[in-house]
Amino acid sequence: MAALDYLNGCGLTVEAINGKLRLSPIELVTDDVRRYMQQHRTDVLTEITYAPLAWLHLLVLESGAVVQHFLEQTTAEVEQDAWRRHGALLLSVVPVPGIQRALTDEEIDKALAGTLAKQPTPIMDGGDWLRRVAAHLDTSPEYLMKQGFLDWHDLVEQQHQLPKTVACLIRSNPAWRAPPVNH
Repeated sequence: MAALDYLNGCGLTVEAINGKLRLSPIELVTDDVRRYMQQHRTDVLTEITYAPLAWLHLLVLESGAVVQHFLEQTTAEVEQDAWRRHGALLLSVVPVPGIQRALTDEEIDKALAGTLAKQPTPIMDGGDWLRRVAAHLDTSPEYLMKQGFLDWHDLVEQQHQLPKTVACLIRSNPAWRAPPVNH
């Protein structure tokens, strides 16, 4: 994530739209940033495309308030939504990977300072994981199993993977067809 870290450190937000990169706010794009983008375009695009998902992000507002954002998304997706909602009142978006619960005030302070201890992500049981993957695809667990997109081995071997990531992978399979309404 070094390329995105550099750009974020410059106060910029980066988004990929149809394979093209857009930096904002435009007034912070300097000649150095332009040169950097020319040299590292592929790296930035790769980092955005494969950015890790986090369930918890902290939105730091100008007032000093910290909003806990709970949704399995990439940081770029959360930043885009947060800028739409809060505009110039948003100071930063801080991902908190590995946490799947609300933080206490003390834990928020540690997360913002980068000192919150890593906590293992609890592994879901296979059935719960399968239901979450199916929900991302608007289908049933039975449909995924019957059509062969997942099998019983996946319920054990893949349950540490984020359901949204697995759903995206299934959706990219050329054999994927949305199930009929009465699946």
